Amino acid sequence: MNGVKEYGLPNQDTGFVTTRQSSWTNGRIVRTTNGGVTWTTVQTYSEGITAICGTNSQTVYAVAVDGTFLKRTNAGQTWSQSVGVVPQFMYDMSFLNQTTGFVAGSDGSIARTTNSGTTWIQLSSPQVDWAYFQIKIYLQLKSIWW
Repeated sequence: MNGVKEYGLPNQDTGFVTTRQSSWTNGRIVRTTNGGVTWTTVQTYSEGITAICGTNSQTVYAVAVDGTFLKRTNAGQTWSQSVGVVPQFMYDMSFLNQTTGFVAGSDGSIARTTNSGTTWIQLSSPQVDWAYFQIKIYLQLKSIWW
């Protein structure tokens, strides 16, 4: 393996890391349930897994370089795979909650889901000749109470 690509930490004990070989192949997701003391492989995939995002300790999403979206909703026991639902060469993802998320990647591609990754809508982007390597979503607070 080429090393760690992306990580997701839905809480202080549970965490996920993706790895891949330098040739964008042989992706793997590993999980800890004890704050990083030990790690176990919970999913392998023939293509490189480029991003992972957990919304809680039960629900985790990942995306592979070939446009495959991986989802698990039962603490990592089983993963569902939807091939080709996101554009290829997505490098990062971020979810606001369990249903709404975004992916970003090559050629300025950005896509959004509002149904937990079942379908993705390509969004317009002013960037068409460069890749987005990160996407982070921040909620704007309307007011702060002390």
